[in-house]
Amino acid sequence: MRDDKGFDFKVLCVAVGDPHQAHVERLDQVRPHRLVEIKHFFDTYKLLEDKEVDVVGWQEADRAREVLTADRATFEREHGVPSSGAV
Repeated sequence: MRDDKGFDFKVLCVAVGDPHQAHVERLDQVRPHRLVEIKHFFDTYKLLEDKEVDVVGWQEADRAREVLTADRATFEREHGVPSSGAV
């Protein structure tokens, strides 16, 4: 998504122990209406702050891992944390 400060990447996760979601390993396994509900939440959650957002779409898990890995490397570099190599 994008807001007044630029891109704001969100990651959709499922609980491993939740029997209702245990089968979900890829985006196409999430119920389509669930994705609509989540999009609606992000379309509207900043309305009370009088801010606009643009939900630009879904990406697969590989893209999420890329973003998370890059973000972790940035954090470690900026905070002098030794690289763990884990995500």
